Amino acid sequence: MPMEIQQAMRGTSPRAALVLGQDLPFWYPINAVLTALQSGVKVNIQVDNDSDFEWRACIANSTGLFSVTLTNNYIKRPLMPTPVNGENIAGTAQQPGFLAVPKRLARTSVIQAEFTDRSNAGNTIQFCLQGYKKYSQQPDANFIPNVLGYRKAISHVYMPTVEDLATLRGKIPYWWPLFDGSIGAQQAARSKFTAPDGCYVTHIVASSAQAAGFALQVFDTERGEIMEDSPAVFPNHAGSAQRPFWLKKVYRLPSNGQIQCRVINLATVANAVQVVLCGVRD
Repeated sequence: MPMEIQQAMRGTSPRAALVLGQDLPFWYPINAVLTALQSGVKVNIQVDNDSDFEWRACIANSTGLFSVTLTNNYIKRPLMPTPVNGENIAGTAQQPGFLAVPKRLARTSVIQAEFTDRSNAGNTIQFCLQGYKKYSQQPDANFIPNVLGYRKAISHVYMPTVEDLATLRGKIPYWWPLFDGSIGAQQAARSKFTAPDGCYVTHIVASSAQAAGFALQVFDTERGEIMEDSPAVFPNHAGSAQRPFWLKKVYRLPSNGQIQCRVINLATVANAVQVVLCGVRD
């Protein structure tokens, strides 16, 4: 019978094992084959009619770099405003790219993935939605967050509290690319986006085409505050889909306000950088 470690214990109480009963571990694979730099390749998967699906993680394998845009066609809502790099959304079977808050997808829902090749070569991609089939129509009595298997201590030391995450149940998983572009050698660039009401950030991920990386400053226009004393170097500011930088407290984005950023390329050659704020929205 499937088991999962539940960490929904208050304070310092020990974690407890919770039997998920009739829930069935399940993977929905999305397969695509792209030619060099091909874009706009759309592939749909449909949730089986026999049950809802509790989506918990993204896992992917590919022969080259790619980006993807996910859309929930059942509710006609994209899950990101622009494409997100594969390494910023999907992990591996050993280290999945967890959703901060598992999302229940209704039976017969259609999820569309639109792929773009970034490898400049042929690219074979398998992108998996991993989670559980939910045969009961009743909502779970307890909120069961994901467990970070790569940590040597209980996960809630590194993530927002279970109580904070539980308040986000039912919201849509979302990825906001804060910066996505190429920057000249040791040059700086700026970017911004406007967040609608009801947007919450739980973790930050980023990718850099050059090992030297970049430095980042972020400005919240609603609060009128810069989030760093001085530009913070990439490894100190963001993680990857496999190991995100989790915020200890959920951060509400400014309602109809802007998040702005300045990115400084630390490499002596041009560098392609993407910084993504991850979380949920209404």
